[in-house]
Amino acid sequence: MKLTLRQNAIVSEIDRCGVVADIGCDHGQITLGIVLRDLCDKIIATDISPGSLEKTKRLFEEYGLLHKAEFRVCDGLDFETPVDVCIIAGMGGLNISGILNRARALPQKLVLQPMRDTQTVRDTLLTLSYKITRDFTVIDKGRKYDIITGIREKGIGNRKRTAPQTIPFSLTSVP
Repeated sequence: MKLTLRQNAIVSEIDRCGVVADIGCDHGQITLGIVLRDLCDKIIATDISPGSLEKTKRLFEEYGLLHKAEFRVCDGLDFETPVDVCIIAGMGGLNISGILNRARALPQKLVLQPMRDTQTVRDTLLTLSYKITRDFTVIDKGRKYDIITGIREKGIGNRKRTAPQTIPFSLTSVP
């Protein structure tokens, strides 16, 4: 299966790990791309739409890889299974931020690709104690896609940052 440039860029942000969750997997192409590259032991494909999740399941069946995935109809990260990496791609930034803020538990690593409101996603990552390790744009078929990878700060657990992150700056008068 051939991935688009955007999909390939998202998958390339995944390091080999135990469990990956693809939230809002839609057609399942990114989900399958991760499994075909053997980047995880198990993948959890979720979507709020039973029809979309069925497309993903059929794709995995076509490749004989149903045993490598769990398929769940749910809203965002609304499940108990711990995951190492979570992908949320192809949604608006406000929706992505809402999913992260409502999550029962958050993974160590997030790979996010908002369709708009990218700054809101960045702000949410910082509020949730993630360090943004990669933030880049891919142009695919003439359209720009922002991809943001965040790593959870050690020792934070599921606590949210209580104070905004401060960034030192200074003002200088120009004559």
